[in-house]
Amino acid sequence: MGHNNEPERTCIGCRTRRNASALVRLKVLHGKVVVDRHKPLSGRGAWLCPASKCLDRTLRSRGFQRAFRQDVFVPDRAALWSDICKQAKSQRRGQSEAVANDARDGGA
Repeated sequence: MGHNNEPERTCIGCRTRRNASALVRLKVLHGKVVVDRHKPLSGRGAWLCPASKCLDRTLRSRGFQRAFRQDVFVPDRAALWSDICKQAKSQRRGQSEAVANDARDGGA
């Protein structure tokens, strides 16, 4: 990791540094933690590994409150986890398509 031009971010659950594309970005919208689907929301974001243990650790340790520097609301852990999984799957699909396009175009 770190030898390419992709930015690295730290998971707020396990504190592991990874390429941003391997993590899911979260935001606070109207006081509620939400997945930042296409990274269009400006302002402070937090990054999380798409691993259930990282979400659980973040919830137990008040990691969202620390990362966002405010009190936040996670109304439904299961719904948030579902959104995180969907986003991670979407990101992986996008990466696979990019690799296929590069191979088709000769790596240029």
